[in-house]
Amino acid sequence: MSYFSSAPIDRSSLFAVAIFGGISAWAFSPVVANAEELPIDPSEVPEYVEKTVGSGFTDLAGIHQEYREAVASFPFPLPDGQQFPPESSLNDDAPTSDAVRRRVVWQKGSGVAEAYMYWETATVVAASEAQDRGEFIRAQALLDTLEAGYNSDFRRLVLIDRGNEFVRTQVGAARSGDFGPLRDAVCA
Repeated sequence: MSYFSSAPIDRSSLFAVAIFGGISAWAFSPVVANAEELPIDPSEVPEYVEKTVGSGFTDLAGIHQEYREAVASFPFPLPDGQQFPPESSLNDDAPTSDAVRRRVVWQKGSGVAEAYMYWETATVVAASEAQDRGEFIRAQALLDTLEAGYNSDFRRLVLIDRGNEFVRTQVGAARSGDFGPLRDAVCA
C-alpha cells in the first residue's frame, strides 16, 4: 500500500507545509559549536572519546589493520577470479588541515564493514553478469551465496536490516530475473 497519493495539492497547502518544515528544521536542528567554544582542547578529543565512549574508536592505521585481518579470514568465498584489495581504501583525505586530520577517530568495525561490502558488491556484480550471459544456474548459485552471507551473524555485525528487506526485495527480484533493484542497492 502506498502512502503517497497522486491527488494535486493546492499552493496554500504547499506553502503551509514549507513554512512548517522550515520552522521545524530551525527549531529542532542541533547547534554545532566551533572548536574554539568546546570545553576541551581539541588535541584531547581522542583521549576524551576513549574515556567516555569506551574502546569503540581507533585511528586510520587501526582500521587498515582491521581490514587486513578481516580479508585474511573472511568467512565467505569471493566469486571466481576475484580478490580483496590488499589494503583498505578508507582514508583521512577530507578537505581539512593536517592538525585536524591527526585527531580523526574511526569507529571500530569500519575495516570489517569495508571487507563485507566489497564481498557483497563483488558477489552481486558476478551474479548479475552471469545472468546477463545466460548462465542462470551460476547466477542463482551466487545469489544463494549472497543470501547465506547476508543472513549470517557476520553481516549483522556491520549492517542492520531487522526485517531482512534486502533479501526479501532486492535479492527476491534478482531471483525472478530482475537484477536492477539489486544492482541499484549495492552498486550505487
